[in-house]
Formats: sequence, structure tokens, C-alpha cells
Amino acid sequence: MYDSKYWKHGRNVTVRQLYEYLQEHIPDDAIVCIGGSSEIYTHLSMDGSAFSLDFDSLSDLEEYDGREPTELLDGN
Repeated sequence: MYDSKYWKHGRNVTVRQLYEYLQEHIPDDAIVCIGGSSEIYTHLSMDGSAFSLDFDSLSDLEEYDGREPTELLDGN
């Protein structure tokens, strides 16, 4: 069950805006879930203008061919 006061919608939210909202309103030890999954992947466009948090590895994309994602918490 979810707390309705934290039901939010955003469009074109910057990393800084998301970071500041999370830091101010969400407990530091809350697990991040995307699409209901606690397994997450990050993607950054080549020009750095778009950052994506996803539940899909998108491993079928050409730019990821022959690669595996590194672990987020390994500092890479």
C-alpha cells in the first residue's frame, strides 16, 4: 500500500530536481523500485542530456552489444 501524499508526477525532471526531492522527502534507506522491480539499470545518452532509470537492461541495443552492465554500487 502506498502513501497518497507522495504520489507525484513529473515531466522533464532534471537529475538535480529528482535528487533534491528524494533527499528532502524520502528516507535514505528506502529501496528504489522502477516499474515495481527492485532491479534497476541506468542509461545516459551520449551527449549527457538524458539520464534514464529503467527496469529493462536494454541489452539488445547496438551500443551495448558484447558488453555487460557494471554494478552500480561498485563505484563504476
